[in-house]
Amino acid sequence: MARVIVLLSGGVDSSVSALLLKRAGFDVVGVHLRMTSLNNCSFQDWLDAKSVAQQLEIPFYTIDIEDEYRKLIMEKTIKDYERGITPNPDVLCNSEIKFGYVFEKLLRNSDDFIATGHYAKNIDGLIRLPKDLQKDQTYFLWKIKKEILPRVIFPLGDLLKNEVRKIAKENNLIVADKKDSQGLCFVGKIKFRDFLKSFLPPKEGPVYDTYGNLIGKHYGHFYYTLGQRHGFLAPQGPWYVANKDPEKNVLVVAKEGDEALTKKEIFYEEENYFIELKESQDVLVKIRYRNEFLPAKIYPREKRVILKKKAKVPTPGQSIVFYKDSILVGGGIIKEAL
Repeated sequence: MARVIVLLSGGVDSSVSALLLKRAGFDVVGVHLRMTSLNNCSFQDWLDAKSVAQQLEIPFYTIDIEDEYRKLIMEKTIKDYERGITPNPDVLCNSEIKFGYVFEKLLRNSDDFIATGHYAKNIDGLIRLPKDLQKDQTYFLWKIKKEILPRVIFPLGDLLKNEVRKIAKENNLIVADKKDSQGLCFVGKIKFRDFLKSFLPPKEGPVYDTYGNLIGKHYGHFYYTLGQRHGFLAPQGPWYVANKDPEKNVLVVAKEGDEALTKKEIFYEEENYFIELKESQDVLVKIRYRNEFLPAKIYPREKRVILKKKAKVPTPGQSIVFYKDSILVGGGIIKEAL
């Protein structure tokens, strides 16, 4: 009987994943990742995860990942914001913690599998779009190592969210009606700006329009991302962040419809491919989690993408993710957009 480590977050998705795998005949072990001092909802999540494990009659263990999270996620995230780019901590949580540190700690010297409640499919070692495209989480999975995919299971890939809820209720799981987590990966319900303020205190700076006119002030370039809407206490808004100069703590803003707010050419770095790309080819890309798929041409040798149509200004530090025929081809970190 194959053993599978299910990362039980204390939510409905991972709980149903464990249930389905047990029904399928796997030897299921529940593991909860916890950061006691950083997560104000950590205890309740731990208690829910433990209670689900008891309901399913599976072993349950807790791993404290606080040191690894601080080193691999928090420190990098804060440094990136300080230098003016906007990272995606959830991408790092997957590649560095769940499918990085935890995989190495628990599975590297075994034949066991690891499973999570992500809405994605893993078929023949390739990640594919799930049935529920509204809950699609493949955008956050592009950075995990290709070599571990044969040992990764996503049990919810063929289910809709309402079907997952139904399964949980039919089996009387205590988390059946629990709301989905909306907070920063492992940190909880704290607003991200409040989280950031505890490390990067406010720093007043000027706001200019694209013609060089001073129109207002801001309280730290690191609190704003390109394309973000804001009033900046300036008249004739709303305004959107079109550019910023981290060294001078300056923001440049424009009104909706301004050419400065749309780009077509994107350069990326830190690329990771699940399918080898040698020559230029047509793909679909996502430059934000909630964005639509954008037709584009990728030039892998140049680490460059040209969109078929201009899109809302991409944000340096965020992920650009590539798809072809419903398969997650790979991704990279946005370096610059022209």
